[in-house]
Amino acid sequence: MTLHSTKSKIVWRVHLRSAPQHVFDLLDTAEGRARFWAESAEEHHGRIEFRFINGMSTSSRVLERTSPSRFVIDYFSSRVEFALASDGRGGTDLTM
Repeated sequence: MTLHSTKSKIVWRVHLRSAPQHVFDLLDTAEGRARFWAESAEEHHGRIEFRFINGMSTSSRVLERTSPSRFVIDYFSSRVEFALASDGRGGTDLTM
């Protein structure tokens, strides 16, 4: 994993052994988000209602979803972009 930072932007890159469609499905479904991101994360009318184990919650608007390569949300008042690319060997290069 690599991390790059500027004053207004943080970029993370990580390689995953799962295929881009599988990674995208984890980002784009309530079940997937609950597996790694939040206690629950149901989507209603283009908004994801995140609920965390510490009692915090936030409502995030889905800005873009292009399966299986791109998922963008407004998350705690920041634009968070997930770019997924095949590594050519069945895995995913994920940039966030």
